Amino acid sequence: MARSVLYNCLKILFLVGLIHTATVASAYAASNSSSSWEVCLATSAQDAGVPANILRAIVDVESNGNPWAFGYRKENGKLASKFLKDRDTAEEFLRHLWKERLHFDAGLAQISSPNLQRFWKTRGISPIDALEPCTNLELAAVVLGEQIKKHGYTWRAIAGYNGSTKYIPRVWKALCQREPQAGCPRG
Repeated sequence: MARSVLYNCLKILFLVGLIHTATVASAYAASNSSSSWEVCLATSAQDAGVPANILRAIVDVESNGNPWAFGYRKENGKLASKFLKDRDTAEEFLRHLWKERLHFDAGLAQISSPNLQRFWKTRGISPIDALEPCTNLELAAVVLGEQIKKHGYTWRAIAGYNGSTKYIPRVWKALCQREPQAGCPRG
C-alpha cells in the first residue's frame, strides 16, 4: 500500500513538475537571488522534458549544490567524496581520476564517468566541459530523460539515474524538503 501511495505521489509530482517547469524558467530568470546554474537547471529540464523539481532534488542529493563535487572509488575500491573550492582544483582532480581510470561522478548532478565518456563520444562534450554547471545540468537532464523514457514516470526512473533503488528515498526526502506535500515524512 505504501509503495502504491509513493508511486501515485510520484506520478502526480512528475505531472505537476512538467507543468511547473514551463513557468519556472521565467521565474528563475526574474529572480535576482537565483544563481545562474538554477536558471540552467530550469532550462535544461524544460529542454529535456523532465520535471525541474525532480532534477533539483537530484542536485540536492548528489552535490548539495556544489558544482565542484566528486564521488569516486579509490584505488582500494572504497567510496570517497570531495567537495572542492574552485573550478581549477576540480579540473585538476578530474584529470587525475581520468588518468587513473577510476570510476567517478562529477559536478552538480554527479554525472558518472561512463556517461562522461559517452557524451564525449556522442556530443563532443569533454569531461572537463561537463564541470561547467550548465553543461552538467544539461547532461543530467538528458540522463534523467533517458530513464523516464525507459521506465516511465516511476521511481524506477529515479533509481535508474543513480543505479540503485536505495537512491529513491534520498530523492524523495530532498523533494519533500523543498516542496512539502501529501505523503512526505514529517519532522
